[in-house]
Amino acid sequence: MEKTLLKNSLENLEEVISRTLNINKNILNDELSYRSIKEWDSLGHINLLLQIEEEFNIIIEEDVRDKLVTFADIKNVVLYNNAPTEDLLINKCDSNKISRGLANVNLDYTSISEIDGKNGRLSYRGIDIDILVESFTYEEVVYLLLYKKLPSENELLDFKNEIIKSQSLSDEIKNIILMLKDKSIFDVLQVVLVMLKSETDDLSDVNKARTIMAKFPMIIAYYYHCKTNDQEERVPSNNLSYSGNLFYLITGKIPTLEESKIIDRILILHAEHSSNASSFVARVTTSTEADFHSALVAALSAFSGCLHGGAIEGVVEMVEEIGEVSNVRYYVEDKLKRSQPIMGFGHRVYQTLDPRAKWMKDDLLKLCIRNNSLKDYRILDELTKNMKPYIGKGMDINVDFYASMIYSNLGFSKDVFLSLFATGRMAGWCAHIIEQKSNNILIRPLLKYKVEG
Repeated sequence: MEKTLLKNSLENLEEVISRTLNINKNILNDELSYRSIKEWDSLGHINLLLQIEEEFNIIIEEDVRDKLVTFADIKNVVLYNNAPTEDLLINKCDSNKISRGLANVNLDYTSISEIDGKNGRLSYRGIDIDILVESFTYEEVVYLLLYKKLPSENELLDFKNEIIKSQSLSDEIKNIILMLKDKSIFDVLQVVLVMLKSETDDLSDVNKARTIMAKFPMIIAYYYHCKTNDQEERVPSNNLSYSGNLFYLITGKIPTLEESKIIDRILILHAEHSSNASSFVARVTTSTEADFHSALVAALSAFSGCLHGGAIEGVVEMVEEIGEVSNVRYYVEDKLKRSQPIMGFGHRVYQTLDPRAKWMKDDLLKLCIRNNSLKDYRILDELTKNMKPYIGKGMDINVDFYASMIYSNLGFSKDVFLSLFATGRMAGWCAHIIEQKSNNILIRPLLKYKVEG
């Protein structure tokens, strides 16, 4: 009788997993793990946990949830009420084990930034992001990332003056941008970064970073000047901050003090985020002893993908598609029914609210009140309510959720969002390239051979 009951329970569990992940029961085995197949992604994982709780009338506690990464562990918890095994497939790093996407693998040591995914904390060079956003400017944070300390008053003044002196673009660069005006902004940024190599060859890596960052807003602005034909070519104002000039060069409007502070905060929050995909690519490229600019081009390429920086456009498109607050519930139900993600939710590292998002939420509310566009804010609020079961399982709001709508409410067009995000992240990429070079080793993980069929 007990064996029959157990068999039925196992069959039920296999049925739930098969149905929820939309996979064939034949592939279920003890070593099948989270992220080992494309169907068992982060959204599929949370859907699976929710379905298991409903089908078996149990509650999966947080300390257990984070360890349920193999079919064997799920069986142990659901059928035998045993704690998950300590020998987790996802955490093993020897050559006989696979960690898909290098999840939970420590690549190296770093002093650039630290993420506490469980508690939703982020710090740069040991300083909490909340302190940096509240008390410092973007230029000071860039200095911190590049020089490993906050600047004195004189150091900051010198740093700003060097940025001002490095902003202009050569005629050669301008001609190339003009020739490429029908290409995407990211194609242009990559080409120009390579061309800047000859202009910065004699500089130290820190000075290369500062020079590239100084020119980046100018490259973006000149591209849109060429693309629109009738837009007047603009030059930076010495009376504006880096963030203020970024706004002015692209929009043609002198920012208000509030707009300048909002852009400053969003650039700080975008500046660095440990070994994200683009920073990892920058380090991999640097590890081969490729040059500084090649590593940045590689980072930009990775950043443009829709699972990375490219996701920032998705929230605005989602809000436009939803249209009205009353449509949110149907939209969420329809998307989840088809196993499609809700933009702005879920992060590879954070299991709680992205610490960058709370600052952006406040800034977005200010802008929506000013712009009489509170409907946008209410749609996001309603999305949050409808995603509550997923938030409770670790798929919380990420940085894109509010950043996308902030850029929109500041008056930027969607096609410039990604380059704005990249402008902020440039500081982090440069810091990772410099750190990798300081104690370099060729980054060369393994792939385990598997016979097809």
